Amino acid sequence: MEKIKDIHQHCPEVENLMGGKMPFVTRWGIVLVVIIILSIVAIFSLSEGTSQHLMNNMIKHTIEQIKVQLYRL
Repeated sequence: MEKIKDIHQHCPEVENLMGGKMPFVTRWGIVLVVIIILSIVAIFSLSEGTSQHLMNNMIKHTIEQIKVQLYRL
């Protein structure tokens, strides 16, 4: 078990800067990323033309892939 921990450990200088925490893997970091992604999706969905069509296709494809993965379980 100690060997696995050593693989994921950074050098002492980086560990000191991070304070032992993983960067951006916090509640607020994840919330920020979700807000940015949702904002981009909303902007493309509200626009007209090719970008709206592309966003709709991406959303449909993503939902289909999620359904396929859920049915495999």
